[in-house]
Amino acid sequence: MVVQFPAPKHKKGCEAMSKEVKAIIYARQSSGDDDVSASVEQQVKNCQQLARECGYCVVGIFRDLNISGKFYPDTPGANTICNFDMALRNWAASTSSMQIRFRQGLGEAFAMLKEIDFILLDDFTRLMRPLPNSYLEGYMKQELICNKVKLHCVKGGIADPNSFGDNIVSSLISMINANQLEIQRQKSKAALKKLKDDGYRPSGANMRGYRRIGKHKYEIVPKEADFIREAFAMGVANFSYMAICRKLSKKYGIHDLHYDTLIPIYQRPEYAGYCYNSEGELIESKCFGSIPIVTLSQFLQMKERLRNKRIHNHDRKHIYAFTGLCYCGYCGERMQIVSCNAMPHSLEAGCRLYYFGCVRNIYREHSRDCGKSRIRYSYPFPFGWRVPPERWPVTQKTLDSPRPPVPPDLYNIGLRESLLALIVKPLLEEQKRLLYGSSNLDVKINRLEQEKERIMSRQKTLANMFQRGSIPDEQFEQLSRDLKNSMEKIRSELLELTATACVDQKKVLEELKLQLHMLQAVKNVEDNLYKKHAQQLIERINIFAYHIEIFFRNGKSFILERIPRWGARIMPNWNFVMRRNKAYIKYYYKSFYQGDERERVLYDDKTMNIVAVGCNPRPKAWADSPSRRWNWRTQEISDTFPLESTGGQSFEDSHTE
Repeated sequence: MVVQFPAPKHKKGCEAMSKEVKAIIYARQSSGDDDVSASVEQQVKNCQQLARECGYCVVGIFRDLNISGKFYPDTPGANTICNFDMALRNWAASTSSMQIRFRQGLGEAFAMLKEIDFILLDDFTRLMRPLPNSYLEGYMKQELICNKVKLHCVKGGIADPNSFGDNIVSSLISMINANQLEIQRQKSKAALKKLKDDGYRPSGANMRGYRRIGKHKYEIVPKEADFIREAFAMGVANFSYMAICRKLSKKYGIHDLHYDTLIPIYQRPEYAGYCYNSEGELIESKCFGSIPIVTLSQFLQMKERLRNKRIHNHDRKHIYAFTGLCYCGYCGERMQIVSCNAMPHSLEAGCRLYYFGCVRNIYREHSRDCGKSRIRYSYPFPFGWRVPPERWPVTQKTLDSPRPPVPPDLYNIGLRESLLALIVKPLLEEQKRLLYGSSNLDVKINRLEQEKERIMSRQKTLANMFQRGSIPDEQFEQLSRDLKNSMEKIRSELLELTATACVDQKKVLEELKLQLHMLQAVKNVEDNLYKKHAQQLIERINIFAYHIEIFFRNGKSFILERIPRWGARIMPNWNFVMRRNKAYIKYYYKSFYQGDERERVLYDDKTMNIVAVGCNPRPKAWADSPSRRWNWRTQEISDTFPLESTGGQSFEDSHTE
């Protein structure tokens, strides 16, 4: 209930005033984002009608659009007082996306207080809606009293700030209106919370891909839906955001498409038929659950990609799988991709060659050691071949055989080709999750639902114990935090199982078979997929002149030697087989091609086993041999690790004597 001022009683009405009375009109609207407000214009018309009836001379009309009555006028005195108004500052801090502002229109009106007698208002609340304990009401009254200005409201009559009774009434009005607004605000928040918890969309505005056809009813817009599907498909494939924007903008003719347009699309669960409730949990949407545009699996993958910024591809023509992972082993600086043209007389003439080089050696002082860490990123095909062939065809028979197929010769291999075998591990994990995750799906879901109910019961019991004072505050907070984390983990697992159930198993199986064939036979995979798995698997790569150190995210690491050949230091070739969801990788060194089959284990865990076959020549072994030919039979296998056989001499020192 809003209390209004009683209308004044004149013997002959407003016409009884003999002298000319000057007045200004002030109108305000609290919410909206329009430059012109019909509500404000109607307030002005009402005040103009009041001025005609009372014979006022209107000398100015002032408006404030889209601003709350809790804010001060834009005057020097108000700016100073606002800095000390803690009630206003606390209210602004507690309200989302609310910043303290000043009313410019009211400030201009207050600049004319010495020239006028009345301020005409449609309603008293248009002038101010002060917060409890705020200085706004006192400041406004002081300004009006000092300048002997009265208020005349269309819906309330005349109010004199000098009058004791009017002051009491105005204070009561402010308190009652503030209380009523707070009640309405809480009711609105509760109603919006209920809508979100029930799975409805509180806002009725349209969004790309859907058209609103009624209350909580939407339909799919076919052309826009195709745009959304393609955007998610390219995002899941790990294309750069700028590449997605360029392709979609060209295909659909959208000229204002950019990064800031894509991110809100990827963050909307409505496209997958879900929505967020008031606690930020994913629930099935009542508006979009029956008309999803993308799958839940695609939405969750994009959500994970947005969370993990390391696998974002920047806008460039080429994608490099190890961007941000390679470091110089000598100075610790991050290495950067550089390129140059091939020599005119080489077999790669006309090709662009790409290397990882130390930043210090490229842009700063030229260090002899840092220059030795330079490594070739990729050889597009075996050295001297003009087309990329199937280097050693892999069949099911050879995969099932005890001995994997081996490379027939020592090829030039770069960092990209040599470490390609390592992404077998994440590919196996993806295969297990997508292909075998649907087995006994109902049993897994029921088990998680039961666990969820048990945690909810424990939460209620814990709350009752806290109310009775059975447990201290610190213990209650710790237990509540643990239960909340367990609940979040169970909800994530349920969402993953639901997404797995929606996956087309045959299509996923065909894609994985194609990827594994490319990995085994051609030793190639899409750059987007390669970078995605490499960035998720590898934490850091330290590059030295004759070896590299690879650190995984699980805390383990291993050393992989480089092979000196023809004035370069190439990476070892490899092959692998898969048995019982475990990848067995073999790297081949120089002596292998001369008949050496000695092996040593470099790395082993539940998903991957890495073995080195053969060895490299010992430093100066070729120069010391009488026939100028290296004989691997006279070299012990331990000599392939100079770090262990040089009597405390470092690895690099032993190779650079």
